[in-house]
Amino acid sequence: MAQDLYVFALFLNLLSALVILTRSRWMQLNTANYFLAGYVMVFTMYIFTAYVMYYVRDPRIFAMIYGTFAPFYYLLGPFSFFYVRGILTGASGLSRKDLIHFTPAVLHTLNLLPYLLTPFASKVELMTLVLGDYDLVNSLDV
Repeated sequence: MAQDLYVFALFLNLLSALVILTRSRWMQLNTANYFLAGYVMVFTMYIFTAYVMYYVRDPRIFAMIYGTFAPFYYLLGPFSFFYVRGILTGASGLSRKDLIHFTPAVLHTLNLLPYLLTPFASKVELMTLVLGDYDLVNSLDV
């Protein structure tokens, strides 16, 4: 039952993001809606990662997803901020000083480079251990 709920949430979030993007483009709506669509897409990535971790439990799939989506989670705050700012002030686009909001995502990506450059076989072996004991995630040193 819970698996069906995850799949339904994934489908509904993807559909919502697509509707927001297409309506914004065709109807010339506020560009802040692009940030809302980005927020929904990142949230969908989070749901997908949780689904794979708790229900699919395939180390190969989890090895591909584990570090790949993590930097995007830091974009939830900036996307929501830019969306609210765009709705309240009508401001469109980003200025140079707005780029500071993306610093955590960039730093996390740099921190993940050793894991991302690790051979896939080593990632699968590591994820097999993690899927066996979730407490290992806190003690990983990759």
